[in-house]
Amino acid sequence: MNNMKKELNRQLAEIGIYKKIYVDNETTREYHQNKEAIPEDVYYEEVPEFFGRFYRIEECDLTADERRDLILSKIYEEAEETKQYSKTTKNCMVFFTTITVISLILSFLVFMISIS
Repeated sequence: MNNMKKELNRQLAEIGIYKKIYVDNETTREYHQNKEAIPEDVYYEEVPEFFGRFYRIEECDLTADERRDLILSKIYEEAEETKQYSKTTKNCMVFFTTITVISLILSFLVFMISIS
């Protein structure tokens, strides 16, 4: 249960409902050297240029309406992205179906020509 709550908090920080407060470099170095020393309220973020960063989460001063609007905007963005993927999939299916039909017609014509 604790992992689920931690994951939810991490995702809420990703979309901006919570603020990420990064720990200093010395503490980050300590956490990298001793993984058991990491407190429960500290989260890890992988960064390609570095070994990764650790941060704590703090609530933003958003009202309930602002939180709802922010979540809805993220859901809308995800839906638009999914819609774009659906269009791409549809276009690929149409392309390959067209190529298949053309190749079948050409194969039939070549077969008819070879028989006569």
